[in-house]
Amino acid sequence: MTTMKYLLAAVIVAAPAAALAGSNVWSRALESSDAELARRTYEENMEKGDEYAMRASSTATSSSAKRELVRRAMMAYELAVQARPDQAEPHFRAGNLLHAAAIDCNVRTTMCQPGPHKDPGEMRRVLAHWDAFERLAPLDPRIDDRFLFERALLHTRLGIGTDGAAQVEAAIKDYQTLIDRGDFAEGGRSDWGVILSNLAETHMMIGHLDQAIEGYRDALRYRQGTAHYYGLAVALDRDEQGAQAREIMAALGRGAYEAFQADVTSFQTFYVPEGEKYYYFALGAESLGLVDEAIHLWEEFLQSGASPQYQARAKANRDALIARRARGKS
Repeated sequence: MTTMKYLLAAVIVAAPAAALAGSNVWSRALESSDAELARRTYEENMEKGDEYAMRASSTATSSSAKRELVRRAMMAYELAVQARPDQAEPHFRAGNLLHAAAIDCNVRTTMCQPGPHKDPGEMRRVLAHWDAFERLAPLDPRIDDRFLFERALLHTRLGIGTDGAAQVEAAIKDYQTLIDRGDFAEGGRSDWGVILSNLAETHMMIGHLDQAIEGYRDALRYRQGTAHYYGLAVALDRDEQGAQAREIMAALGRGAYEAFQADVTSFQTFYVPEGEKYYYFALGAESLGLVDEAIHLWEEFLQSGASPQYQARAKANRDALIARRARGKS
């Protein structure tokens, strides 16, 4: 009798364990089925995304049709992300496609406007994909100098608004990573000038004038472009070294001033916020003795509301010119 009780107890205790084992089998089967479904969904959507992206890049496709193809490709890549959140590749392809279509205009669609005016929502969407790609594949060799440079530009373009300071800091981080790597070789030494100048301008956006002045001087060791000299002059003026600033611009002459304006007008050079350009124009005109033009351009800068931390300096420059003009007429 005692033995039977023990046997019954053993069966009773063993029954839940057997049921649990069966449950584990079904659970594993379901997990396997889910994994297979996720794999198939991922692969199908990656194929669809690639097909739509390839069609969008065709020169035979109209701009409006390309926009729809880009939309479908992005949807497919983002469905692939949902199916396999651990995979970096759909983020890379989605970010690159949207950047080409909405920011860089390499894929010419109706969603990309020439010049500095880009959709902030699309820029943030590109950054979200690129950041996710880096997070999931931090050692991928495609996180190269061009990737970092283009991402820094996007952060710079977004360097206004409620999170402007954070965007600027992110741009500084990417530029500094490029410099620390020391391997930005696409355009040789001249590209070092661009990187260092962009970094200097980015520092100036958040009031780091010492770093900006040093950065522009470093940039000029590699590339003696008018924009680099003008950037240095503006940083010096904002640092209350106005006489030196005007000497630099005056030495470049009228031809450089007009060429610089043409570059900005044709979007070869852009500033964030856009009204920032008037500070450069105004200081250039003033250095050449174009008093009325300079006063007008200082007004343009003040009216734009750009760079609030430098508005007082611009107002002082404008007022000094107005007083000089009044003395000349008396």
